[in-house]
Amino acid sequence: MSEVTHAIEQAPVFATEHSLTADAGYRLKIVVEELVRNVVLHGVPPPGSAIDMSMDRDGASTVLRSCDKGVAFDPRTDLPLVDRDTTDVEGGVGWPLILHWCRIDTVERIGDENQLQLHLPDRQD
Repeated sequence: MSEVTHAIEQAPVFATEHSLTADAGYRLKIVVEELVRNVVLHGVPPPGSAIDMSMDRDGASTVLRSCDKGVAFDPRTDLPLVDRDTTDVEGGVGWPLILHWCRIDTVERIGDENQLQLHLPDRQD
């Protein structure tokens, strides 16, 4: 799980470099960790394939982009939701947190890659 460890280590570095509040930095670390862990544990990526992740700023938000070669997955339609009107899902808490804290900008399957872009606001109102 070296990709998970590397991604988790990069989140606080990014948060410090961009002067995020402790709360915003914490949420960033959790979102990054959950995104990468879900690919590794549930996405069944081919051995040796990479999970590419980048973080950028857009005003008062962090933009996260990820790309992986796991099974096709769109969190808007592929989660086993208990109720489609909520973010209650069967299983873990990772995607419910991501969906609560982030706005999904794009989800695409291009060739054999999942490409996801999220906006994580610095403040949660």
